[in-house]
Amino acid sequence: MIRLLSFLSLLTWAVPAWGDYVVERGDVLSVIITEEPKLSRETKVNADGQIMLPQLGGIPAAGTGLEAIRERIERVLAKRDIIRSPTVMVEVATYRPFYIGGAVARPGAIAFEPGLTVRHALVLAGGPDKSRNGAQLTTAETLEIRAKWRASSYHLLQVKSRIVRLEAELNRAGNPNLGALDTRFVSPQDAKGILSLDAGLLRDRLDEWSSEQEHLKDVLSLLDFELQVLAKQADHQERERALQQDEVQNARTLLNKGLIPLPRLQELERQESRLSRDLLENQAFAARASQNKANMKHDLDSADTKWRIEVRRDLSNAMLERTRLEAEIEVLGDQLMASGLAPNGDRTIPRLVPEVIIYRSIAGRDEVLNATMTTEVQPGDVLDVDLTEAPS
Repeated sequence: MIRLLSFLSLLTWAVPAWGDYVVERGDVLSVIITEEPKLSRETKVNADGQIMLPQLGGIPAAGTGLEAIRERIERVLAKRDIIRSPTVMVEVATYRPFYIGGAVARPGAIAFEPGLTVRHALVLAGGPDKSRNGAQLTTAETLEIRAKWRASSYHLLQVKSRIVRLEAELNRAGNPNLGALDTRFVSPQDAKGILSLDAGLLRDRLDEWSSEQEHLKDVLSLLDFELQVLAKQADHQERERALQQDEVQNARTLLNKGLIPLPRLQELERQESRLSRDLLENQAFAARASQNKANMKHDLDSADTKWRIEVRRDLSNAMLERTRLEAEIEVLGDQLMASGLAPNGDRTIPRLVPEVIIYRSIAGRDEVLNATMTTEVQPGDVLDVDLTEAPS
C-alpha cells in the first residue's frame, strides 16, 4: 500500500500541464500491475500503434489517452481471468522525440521533456546556423560577429567615458563633458547608466582627494601644536632645573659649614637628577614629533604628485584600450562587408531573428503553427527554423 501511494504521488506530479496526454507511436509507457509485478514493464508504442505486455500480447495505444489504455489493460486482464479485479497504472516513461530542422546547427530528433519551449529547442539544436551565399559567413558566424560588435561597442563607450572622467579628474574639473560621447551603438538605458556611473565616480574621487588633503593638513596642524606645547614645557623644565642646581650648590656650602645634614643634600641631588631626566624625555618627544611633522609634510607635498601619477597611468591604459577596441570593431565591420553584410548607414549590424513554424498532428489532423520563442513544444512536433533580418 505504501509503494502504491508513493507511485500515485509521482504519477500526479508527472501529469503534463497541457491536459490528458494522447499517446502516439514512439512513446514509451510504464505499465504497473499492482497484483502481479512480473507483468509490469516499460514498453514502447510500436509501428502498429500497440504496446506489448506479457500474457496479454498487443494492446492498442496510439491515439489514445493514458486512462483509456489503463482501462483496456484492466479489461483484458479480467476477461482472460488473469486478475479478476486488477489495479493498473499507466504513465509515460519516455516521450517520443520532436524534430527540428532548417537554420540550426544540429538538425534532427531531440528527446522531449515537459516544459520545453521553442527557445529551449533552439538551444538544444545548437542555435541558429544557416549558410549565406555558399562559402561566405554562416548565420551562426554572422550572429557571433554581431554579438561581438555589440559587446565591443558597449565596452568602447565605457572606455571613452572613463577617459573623459580621468581627464576631468586630472584637471580637478567637476563637470566632465560626457554628453559629447557617441552613444548610438549602445541602448539609451545602458548609455545613461555608463555615463552616470563615471560622473558619480568622478565626484567621489574628487571628494576623496579633497578629504585626504584636509586630513593631512589637520594632522600637520596638530603636530605643530604638539611641538609648541613641548617647547613651552621644555622651557619650564629648564628653569626648574636651573633653580634646583642653585639650591644643590647652596646646600653643599651649608654642608661644608655643618649647617645641614648630608641626607638633605642627597635628596636635593635626586630631585635635580629627576628634573634632568624629565627634560631629556621631553626632548625625545619633541624629536619624534619633529620627525612626524617632516613625514607628514612630505606626504602632503607628494600626495598630489602620487594622485596625478595614478590618474595618468589609468588614462594611458584606457587610451590603449580605446585604440584596441576601435581596431576590433573595424575588423568586425570588414568581415561583414566581405560577406555582403556591410553595416547599415548608422554603422549597426543587421539583426537576424529566427522564425519558427511548427508542424503538429492533433487528433489525426495536421496543423501549422507560427511559433514564438515561448511557444511550448509537444512530443512529435516538427520545427522548421528560418532566419530573417529584423526590421529596423
